[in-house]
Amino acid sequence: MSALRQPRTFTFDEYLRIEREAPYKSDFLDGVIYSMAGGSTNHSFIAVNVATALSVQLRGSGCRVANSDLMIALEDLTFSAYPDASVICGPPKHLDERRDVLLNPCLIVEVISPSTETYDRGEIFERYKRMDSLIDYLLISQDQPLAEIWHREAQVWTSSAASGLESSLPIPSLGIILNLSEVYEGVL
Repeated sequence: MSALRQPRTFTFDEYLRIEREAPYKSDFLDGVIYSMAGGSTNHSFIAVNVATALSVQLRGSGCRVANSDLMIALEDLTFSAYPDASVICGPPKHLDERRDVLLNPCLIVEVISPSTETYDRGEIFERYKRMDSLIDYLLISQDQPLAEIWHREAQVWTSSAASGLESSLPIPSLGIILNLSEVYEGVL
């Protein structure tokens, strides 16, 4: 009988040291480092489209949009990931002087596929919910014109969705409306 091999665990500092030198991105979850796979063409185009749509509408508001190059981490340093986009309103709060790890997004965007949907809706969302700054979590399908937003108010999360290219999804906390025709432009 063979024993199951347990993954090596790392401290967040060890992970961050490795991550900052690595040629690839990895998520960090309770001491375990998970390498991220590359995305599809649809995934990439949709991520850029949604970041662009958010940026245009938020121009001059004091809110800024970050792409998937910016790591988001929990303040307790048990989890970090690279969401497809995030929004920061007001001054960003960084982990350290390197300014490559953000601690206070108000909106996180994930473009989901059949292979990532369970993780993005489950484990990753449960972690993000622990961020005091997070108000909205936006999930966008890469395979069909469908967007779902989870909104927190008084510690209660509720969801609403929009489907079809003619649909739009309000993001009231930011005072904007996301048009699915813009999100899926050139994709579907």
